[in-house]
Amino acid sequence: MKAILYYCCALVIGLQAANAQQKTQELFNYFSQPQPISWAVSLPNASSLPIKWQERKVTSQPREFRSFVGYYQDHFVGVITLSKEYATGEIFYQGNSYLLETSEKGVVSIKKDQSSKACGVQNSSEKQSLTRRQYYEGNEDKNDPPIEKPEIYNSLYPDALIHTDGVFRHYRLALPVDYSIYNSKYFNRDVNKVKAFWYATIAFINELYRNDVGVDFTLVDDEALIFTTTENQLFGRGSRANDVVNDGTITLNKHYDPKKYDLAVILTDYREKYNGMAAVYSAYEQHNKANAAARPIKPSTIAHEIGHMFGADHTFSNGGNYTSKTEIGSGQSIMSYGHEYPRDFFSLISLETIRRFLGNSMAYYADEARTQVAGKRVEGTGSNLVYGVKSNNQPPVLDRSHLKKEYVIPKDTYFQFYLTGRDAENDTITYIAHQADRRFHSTNSNARFMTYKGKTNGNIRFETTWFEKERNTFMPIAATSPLNYTPGTFTFWLAAADHNRADRNHVVKYDVEEVKVKIAEGKPFQIQNFDNGSWEQNRTYKGGQLLTLHWQVDENIFGKDSKVRILLSDDSGKTYKYILKETADNNGTCDVILPNINIGTTHGHFGKQRGQGVIKIEVIDGLAFALSCTKPYHVGGFMIDKNKNAPTPLTLVASSLPAQYITVACANAIPTAAKIETEGGCGRVTQAIAQEETNKKCDNYYILKRTYSFRDECNTIVSFEQFITVKDDKAPAFVGFLPKDVIIEEGATLPEAKTLTAKDNCAGNLQVTPLVSKENNKVVYLWKATDSCGNSIVHTQTILINPKPQISTPTVTTPTVSTPTVTTPTVSTPTVTTPTVSSPTQGIIIYNGVSTTDPANYFRIENTDTDQPISVVIFDEMGLKVYENNNYGKTEVFRGMANMGTIIGGRKALAGTYFYIITYYKNGQLESRKGYLYVR
Repeated sequence: MKAILYYCCALVIGLQAANAQQKTQELFNYFSQPQPISWAVSLPNASSLPIKWQERKVTSQPREFRSFVGYYQDHFVGVITLSKEYATGEIFYQGNSYLLETSEKGVVSIKKDQSSKACGVQNSSEKQSLTRRQYYEGNEDKNDPPIEKPEIYNSLYPDALIHTDGVFRHYRLALPVDYSIYNSKYFNRDVNKVKAFWYATIAFINELYRNDVGVDFTLVDDEALIFTTTENQLFGRGSRANDVVNDGTITLNKHYDPKKYDLAVILTDYREKYNGMAAVYSAYEQHNKANAAARPIKPSTIAHEIGHMFGADHTFSNGGNYTSKTEIGSGQSIMSYGHEYPRDFFSLISLETIRRFLGNSMAYYADEARTQVAGKRVEGTGSNLVYGVKSNNQPPVLDRSHLKKEYVIPKDTYFQFYLTGRDAENDTITYIAHQADRRFHSTNSNARFMTYKGKTNGNIRFETTWFEKERNTFMPIAATSPLNYTPGTFTFWLAAADHNRADRNHVVKYDVEEVKVKIAEGKPFQIQNFDNGSWEQNRTYKGGQLLTLHWQVDENIFGKDSKVRILLSDDSGKTYKYILKETADNNGTCDVILPNINIGTTHGHFGKQRGQGVIKIEVIDGLAFALSCTKPYHVGGFMIDKNKNAPTPLTLVASSLPAQYITVACANAIPTAAKIETEGGCGRVTQAIAQEETNKKCDNYYILKRTYSFRDECNTIVSFEQFITVKDDKAPAFVGFLPKDVIIEEGATLPEAKTLTAKDNCAGNLQVTPLVSKENNKVVYLWKATDSCGNSIVHTQTILINPKPQISTPTVTTPTVSTPTVTTPTVSTPTVTTPTVSSPTQGIIIYNGVSTTDPANYFRIENTDTDQPISVVIFDEMGLKVYENNNYGKTEVFRGMANMGTIIGGRKALAGTYFYIITYYKNGQLESRKGYLYVR
């Protein structure tokens, strides 16, 4: 268990006043209207932000307080808690965090948070109870070793990169306010201000953790957690932060019943100027569950520290130690210090770390009364069990049919991923592409690309990102410039995640694929000599005008068969609605006809009007793309003036196009043909759909190429190709009770060779009769279920027949009597031989029921040769060896404790069904037995 302490500094806390102010009473009344509520927030030195606010019910929150989360263009951008006297919260937009504050006169102000986020890190070596985490950094420039599969306890999908046990957990979160914070500028001895901060924090972290992690928090709303005097304070003002965290749980439990909370972050004024500090993995242990501290600056600070408590490390490349270094600069996700970014999501790297333990190695209470323990946990760890609800939703499936394990692009070139997927319950899917070059052990970071929050549109582009820093002042994020895309090899995790806000106990699940992106020396993939006009005035083209495009192609990287697609944006490159050319050779030149539409301008840098037309050329089945304008707000794109006298060229409506590459498991799951829409064209437009099966191996394993063609009366043809991969690689699964191995006596009736049922994902139920084989004293029934594509599953039942004891027949010699004579009769004494009877040999007896609590019930083997050793090997259901003893019974016996194969060292308790193989001597002969044993 690692327990590094993390600190988030706030060395300089400077706040910038907002332009607009509002009375809390007015704001509270305004938010009493029906939802959703639109409140245009006036941000300092920026335009008003029209945010849609949705109320979130915080458990135990009194009626005089109301909490809301804010969304702008479907992105989570803020949280506020209101009463008639107070307003508090946090808004994050375009790389900045803004804090809501209330003056003594009840006026709400919105101020830009300019606190420093630089961090220090200190090991907890002073406390032996906290294991020190060793991360020695070296100068060798290489990634950490690949992530190894953990020992599986509860994970439903052992091969998944981000694990889940399907349990949504509910934590009771305490936020104790120490006297040093209660009597400070943060709360000014006002209990209602404390509660407003509590409610806003709960609303924020639930929006984040429910969406990304699969847990939520119920506030421990108890004024006993507000320490209002120096006599009952937890820590004195100016205590060392390290002492606060090391002694947090012990100290809090002396003042508050530990049975009333599951997790706590102590709000206290420690000596160092850090925002917060926490012990890693402390959320999983009862004796560590309050080993965290923070200042109540903003809700995102608390969310960050709780992330450490669940096991997440830092992710930034610059600004501190003990970090995976997977994010550029000071980072972008919640586990970074990226004050330039919202930090309203977890990176895939953080989620892998959290869910490796939370989603695999933690038990839980299946009832709210917390009496029924469910699931397994690693012995000696995971003592902090909470109430959880098991959900049955299936994980999404990321379409891998068009993904490659490695991509090669030239340097200084934009690139993108097109991700698609499906979900069995039709839950909302978000798509994610994060760089994943972990560098704990290297001083050098390999992070080169932005880490973006997941989105429902699977087109994730790595290009120069622009934002309006102030009114009419547009700035690029420097790290997104392709000039930083220098040669190297980079690891990316591509993922699909499912979400269902309507289901309170929905556990988000992830399907993740790892790919490599190799940036090579070569000619950048760029559009050349495109005329966007001048700085003073961007150029206007005519609708229907023919353009000849030229772009640079490195033939050493892109092969002769390489193809491109050409698209058009009318909103400065945010989206690309128009397809100018569905497929063209990637040879550096192509003629296109502009659609007969109007494309206008937007306000750009220094308030100048800039054309919004941008052409995009993208490599099909590759990552590279190029733009006709890379500075849409500085240089500007172009405009199009619609020709009212010319027919609009026939084009496909991009929003109506189906996913170009999809994968289904069965032929009966192939989607019906899409209803593709067209725009423009001469007269009536006719449609034709052609289908072609290729690479067919069986009825449920092939690629279906579906071509949609559209023709107008001017004989203009546009088409769209869709590739549907039918890939049944899943074997049937037996359902119902499966016969187990048994041992019977010779002469007893053999168990019936039953017909079993197997369920196939494509064919449905299959009836399977067994093959029977006999050998010596053993009979084996073998059931094999095979689908039409050859996927099969096998079940066997082995019946061992113990022979009856052999008893030899007694030998009796008939007495010999001489024939008597008349004279002197002589009779010889009859001789009778005593019958010889062999004692029956006692058979081996195996007691295969084991109890971890009853010492009398251990794995016992009787009637072997007492002067010879016994060897015992025990395997789990995965075939992994959990116990081995070559001198069984002499040194120890198996009482349900493994002696090998643990993930944390030491011995661990087992439970469930296991398989044994024993080797022993009987009557001087070496023999072996195998079978099942049961541990409970």
